[in-house]
Amino acid sequence: MRRWSSLAAVLALGCTPPPQGSSHPTGAAEDPPPPVVASPVPSENRPELAESPAASPVPVTIDGAREGDVVQRFLDAGLGAALCDTDPIQERTRRIWFFAPCRSAVAVPGGGAVVLYSTPERDPNTARVEAIAWAFAQPTGLEFPARIGQSQQDIESTLGAGTRLFDFKDVVDDGADIVAYSHRADVYVLVRHDAKSSESTGRVWAFVVGRMGRERDAEEWRGLVANLLRTEQRATP
Repeated sequence: MRRWSSLAAVLALGCTPPPQGSSHPTGAAEDPPPPVVASPVPSENRPELAESPAASPVPVTIDGAREGDVVQRFLDAGLGAALCDTDPIQERTRRIWFFAPCRSAVAVPGGGAVVLYSTPERDPNTARVEAIAWAFAQPTGLEFPARIGQSQQDIESTLGAGTRLFDFKDVVDDGADIVAYSHRADVYVLVRHDAKSSESTGRVWAFVVGRMGRERDAEEWRGLVANLLRTEQRATP
């Protein structure tokens, strides 16, 4: 089972980085995350960028940074010190930026974990954010109409009725109780259900807002849930 391999190795070893040449989904080794730059590169020195992806109908912002911005905007908005790792995924067509306490990364302000999905560039000044995920807690400065820990009934009163997409049974360890629902366009809610109770009694475990596929076996979903579960387990006394 592949789980954004360098990140999985980091989380498995606590704060120890993976050894040089560790395996990646693409078969190529990935260097440590790039250093956080205090300010963006001057625009005249940047390559020309494609247009920003359209914002989701239910926008999410973190201290003003939003979907369509470059990753550096999120780093400058307070997430820079919490960057644990970055990895190419989906055969290098996308990149994830994982924010959680690991290696020398500090905790996300407000707690929990944040994941950015971007275009494939490694440079945070050119990689544009296509989707934003957060789990376990509401990061400081995050603005969104729904909250982690809410009931499904409360979520549906805010975001409208949801459509069940899939769970992660037999795909991710301990993933049977995590169920993905789609609300409106490009708004996904991951709900944790008690295996002994009805699905209608679940509580929100994570949100994903932005462009995502609908294949649960894809790295963008499988890797997300596997690494969030691992991060949660490490944080639980």
